[in-house]
Amino acid sequence: MGGGMYPLTSSPLPRPESVPGRFTIQPPFPPISPSPLYRHSEPVPVNEAEDACDKVLRFVDSQPPGFITNGEREALTQIKYALFHAVTGVPREAKR
Repeated sequence: MGGGMYPLTSSPLPRPESVPGRFTIQPPFPPISPSPLYRHSEPVPVNEAEDACDKVLRFVDSQPPGFITNGEREALTQIKYALFHAVTGVPREAKR
């Protein structure tokens, strides 16, 4: 049998505060506020969003393999397509 961290028993694990040298952070946790970078009062025009997406894709594509997953790259591509269609007014076709 492997030497796991906890033995397989039916007894409850000790509470963290009862383990010497351990401490816990007690709720309530302070609220996490959004970054100041995301606090915009004006919406971003779609053409600016498309340009920004292009920059992100160029950056990602210039990085070594494994910088992001294939799924993450596909998500960025789908966002790019949505922005392109919004800028051009061409309706998107259903993905086959």
